[in-house]
Amino acid sequence: MRQPTDPRKPYSYWAMDHQWKKVKASEEVDIPEGMVLYGNRHFFASNCLSNGIPITDVAEWMGHNKVQPSFCC
Repeated sequence: MRQPTDPRKPYSYWAMDHQWKKVKASEEVDIPEGMVLYGNRHFFASNCLSNGIPITDVAEWMGHNKVQPSFCC
């Protein structure tokens, strides 16, 4: 995610965390118990891949510089 005021810069984790806590505290959105901000990252990646977006693109967006399996032969 990029900063709204300067798309060349990444949106800082602390700013995103602050927004997440603010939304949770407002209780205006039904957020399941135990759901954490980091879970949205996995949801985004899985959703992209299941909709046919190339893994190389998703990996780049997620900040990974190489794609390799997380398991060994």
